[in-house]
Amino acid sequence: MSQNRRDSAKAKTRKAKTQGRDRAEADGRNARVKPKRVYKPKDRFTPKRVNKRTMKEVKKNVKGLAFGKRSHVSVVKMIAEGLRAVGQLSVYLELGTAKGACFNQVAPLADVAIAVDHDPDKYEYVYQNKNLVWHASTTKEFLKRYRGDPFDLVFVDAGHEFESSWYDFQHVAPLVRSNGIILLHDTYPPNENFLHPDLSGDTWKTAWKIRQELSNKYEIVTLPFYFGISIVRKCRKQLEWHENEEAK
Repeated sequence: MSQNRRDSAKAKTRKAKTQGRDRAEADGRNARVKPKRVYKPKDRFTPKRVNKRTMKEVKKNVKGLAFGKRSHVSVVKMIAEGLRAVGQLSVYLELGTAKGACFNQVAPLADVAIAVDHDPDKYEYVYQNKNLVWHASTTKEFLKRYRGDPFDLVFVDAGHEFESSWYDFQHVAPLVRSNGIILLHDTYPPNENFLHPDLSGDTWKTAWKIRQELSNKYEIVTLPFYFGISIVRKCRKQLEWHENEEAK
């Protein structure tokens, strides 16, 4: 290409950029500045942000951990696969779906997968599941009005305060079939910095209360990793078929 042609091409490029910038300014926009993200007003269920000092401490401690905030998903999925293998995963319930990291792994293994989150925008993370039953509500509202089939597997990961997690457990447990499993997340914070409500909070108290007061109805063990996963099995005897024989 000759020098004249190159100069002509450059001139056209500069002119196009100038015209584009002029049009943007005429529309009241700056072509070089990205539009500011619009944040929706927080509702009363949105937890407070972690303050800077706490976050610094958390990041310092997270570096020493050998797992991430979604590491628990592999454990939940493994349990779901086990239930499916023995034909005991008809209805799956997840309280607090967030961005669907866990729900999207477990939902395909169940016949019916129910997702509950107070934020209606979370639907976009789970809508692709064909067996999805979506509820945009608080866990309290959902559990009060649920009249469907009993749950085989429940994953509780909504509020991280003892009061809310204990409420969720108390009210979802009667809706779980005999020998069904309830999983509680964030029941073993790695250190005191993770006791902040935006992190693990004090949900560990729920696991401890079940162990102390309800051992005649539930079998419970807490895995001391991945921020704590408590596996709660609803049973009065070790073997389910013993209960069935007594019922006869």
